[in-house]
Amino acid sequence: MNKTDLAWLAGIIDGEGTVSFNKGRSGKNRPTPVIMITNTSESLISKSQRILFDFDIDFKILRRKFLDKKWAKSYWKPCLTIYVRKLKSVENLLILILPYLACKDEQAKLVLESLRSVKRTRENYGRMASLRVPFANRVWDLNKRGLKEVTHI
Repeated sequence: MNKTDLAWLAGIIDGEGTVSFNKGRSGKNRPTPVIMITNTSESLISKSQRILFDFDIDFKILRRKFLDKKWAKSYWKPCLTIYVRKLKSVENLLILILPYLACKDEQAKLVLESLRSVKRTRENYGRMASLRVPFANRVWDLNKRGLKEVTHI
């Protein structure tokens, strides 16, 4: 295990990534844990991809071009996003990078707590997502843009 790579990846997720929950189809309240890294740099995405491969984390990459949008600028580069969505992969990645996260550690702890407390069983399969709602709401609050309460040292 290369701790330097994990620390680097944690820094990228802190700065360029997201640790959150997808809201589900059509905005329905069916939160699913997700980790994303979005950037236009091929080399940053490539290095992130290599590290995820090395630690056997399952992911997908989406390439988006916004040139067909009215608001897009002609000089924009394509945007690349790495998605880690499988529950076991999200859990394994968060366990690996949690010691190195500086900004998104609270979100990571909440996602891990939701994964550990809401296990897939035959009894709760249909209501698994609804059991994650309180965790998702807290993560979404942490991820909101704007000024947060500032504490002075």
